[in-house]
Amino acid sequence: MIRFIAILSIAIACFFGTANTISALELINKPSVEDHIYHIPALDGQLSTVRETEPFKAQVTITNPYNRAGRIVRTDSTCVCTVLKVDKEFLLPGDSTNVHYEVPNERTSGTVKQIVWLYFSDPDFEPIEIRFRWNVQPLVAVDVLPPNHNQAARPEDIMWRDIYRLESAIKPNEATKLVKNLLISAVQEEMPEGGLKVLNVQYEGKLWQISQREVDTLNTFIFLRPADPDATLAQGDFEEKLVITTNKPGKETIEIEVGTRVDPNAGRPPQNPLFAPPGLPPGQ
Repeated sequence: MIRFIAILSIAIACFFGTANTISALELINKPSVEDHIYHIPALDGQLSTVRETEPFKAQVTITNPYNRAGRIVRTDSTCVCTVLKVDKEFLLPGDSTNVHYEVPNERTSGTVKQIVWLYFSDPDFEPIEIRFRWNVQPLVAVDVLPPNHNQAARPEDIMWRDIYRLESAIKPNEATKLVKNLLISAVQEEMPEGGLKVLNVQYEGKLWQISQREVDTLNTFIFLRPADPDATLAQGDFEEKLVITTNKPGKETIEIEVGTRVDPNAGRPPQNPLFAPPGLPPGQ
């Protein structure tokens, strides 16, 4: 594909409600002439911070880098929850338009990365790509603690953070393996008056028993254990819910799905019918 010298200019205004606003100058980025990629902010720029439950909003001015007119016929993004609008779709060479971007920040924290693509009707035109990055400050964070993690600190591995669904798979005679440890926490900037409090934990299922322990003004452990460790559990899939009530305005109620599979084959590696032992052809 023939590449043309890209003339790209960016004028960015980000609106974050009560969060800090970074000036347009700090967010200006100059992509290379080869990749048609806008980085918001620049790769070496400062990330802005928004509070959980408040949307991240940005307006980006993009320019048609080609020497032919083009029409933006399709947009796509890595998040289906994104609100994405373009002021005008038909762009002459060197013509510009504003891209309005908005995405909610719920049940998440830390650095968020999203990508938007703008596709032209001309198949010779590469899509324009916009890469957004920002930080989310949680009102109340919900984390699952890895095995042997007994500190009132968020797990370093982000795979354990911001978990709102718990999954378990056990055999009927392994009720003792029903073990989950949660950490409910807040950052100092979001601490309610008198400290973060877990006021109530509601669970109406039959598999688990729930207890809690307040560690300090910012952290509370919630422990899920088997309701009857000696029971032989009925087989099946159980969909239940845990409702946590806190004193944090804006996140007074936290709902967590609890999915439990009781299956005699739980824990066994999956059997692939196309895989045969060494020396035997499939089907023998």
